[in-house]
Amino acid sequence: MGTAARSAAAALLLLSAVAACTPRQQQRAEARREYGRRRTGIKAKYRLTVTPPEKQALQELPATCPA
Repeated sequence: MGTAARSAAAALLLLSAVAACTPRQQQRAEARREYGRRRTGIKAKYRLTVTPPEKQALQELPATCPA
């Protein structure tokens, strides 16, 4: 499978995942993103460190179902 085919397959998987999000899942995803925004703001304000697993989790938040 070529690079373009893999990219197209990945895009289709992403679209199907977004389409599968119910309104309740979208609400939960938005709540998680809001929590992430607040947590990031507090960490920045008080210059707190971020552990590697915490950083990974915060980076993955935007990938959740869109609101």
